[in-house]
Amino acid sequence: MLPLSNENLLFRIKGGIWLEGTINKTDEEGIKAGFREAMKEVMSKVNSQIFTLCNRGGPLYMWPRTHASTHPSELQDETLCKTILKYVTFEVSESVRKLSKKKSMKIVPLKVINLQILFELSRTDVVEKVMIQHNKMSRTHFKLNLPLDVVVFANPEDTWSSLQDQFLEAVIAQLTAMDNCIQRYTKGKTVPIPHAYHFELPERTILTTVIYPAGISDKTLEPERKAMTKVEDEFVNIAGTKEWPTGEQFASLLKSYQISAVNYDFRTSGEQPMHISAHFEEQGSPVMIFSEPKAYILLGIAVNDDPNATKLLVLDTMYTGNDEVANVIEKVVSWKGGEFWDEMEVYGLCQPQRPEGV
Repeated sequence: MLPLSNENLLFRIKGGIWLEGTINKTDEEGIKAGFREAMKEVMSKVNSQIFTLCNRGGPLYMWPRTHASTHPSELQDETLCKTILKYVTFEVSESVRKLSKKKSMKIVPLKVINLQILFELSRTDVVEKVMIQHNKMSRTHFKLNLPLDVVVFANPEDTWSSLQDQFLEAVIAQLTAMDNCIQRYTKGKTVPIPHAYHFELPERTILTTVIYPAGISDKTLEPERKAMTKVEDEFVNIAGTKEWPTGEQFASLLKSYQISAVNYDFRTSGEQPMHISAHFEEQGSPVMIFSEPKAYILLGIAVNDDPNATKLLVLDTMYTGNDEVANVIEKVVSWKGGEFWDEMEVYGLCQPQRPEGV
């Protein structure tokens, strides 16, 4: 989900990318394996110097992997990304324009900058079919045009280099989601063409994107909309309170993403709880720990034969300073031994469980 901030720039990246490869076995698993390998190849090429973006209707070309552009002296790594407005054409988001007319909402219409994908594996139009060819070596070749439609929001004060990195990350994230769609909805020898669907949550300035096979009905998408609305409601309820959320609230929010969690209270005798060590070994996910009025996130554990030498990697959530990485690492994240625990305190833990197959 992406917040439609009143100052943000909205970049919409579109274009068809050819996905082609070879299938050694024509059963369902063989087809899925062939498409998975082809998708890895596409992602590798997107994350290379040949991946190019251009502004529709404007003269600007850019190469996200190297942060290069056709205006190298004006658009350098530390240049504010709002400088791009001098070299591109843009339009105003109609949906946000409508929201801005509501008296209860003060929203400046977003500037929408349309970008086109250009490199040898791409095409501007979309071919909605899968082409299959057989050769004499019992191998099947396939060719599918992936219709990418990626939305990226950027703070005008972000740097040019961070914007380019966001473009790459967003495109690869959508390719990953399309790969998951193909793996999920391929049935027998029928392979879906994944499409991106964007929609706003009701009465909120939030945009979300889901990937489903082409031609899916609104009736099928409606449960997805309702689920995302529920997630947003729970997030707003948590973010809108001055109290730190409970383990139950965290578990409820995680459940919305099909992630289960184990919650329980415990009191320690001053030693590191061994069940936390077992959790990191089996699940590997961070642990939320609550102790009025503070809360922490346990990122990892260093186990030692001597229990007194075992240490936890702790992130202090109460930190309110600047967000520079070096400063955060120095003041927010640290290793803690037995002194971290108070024998008189009852702690609440929320342990997210790794989804099956991950």
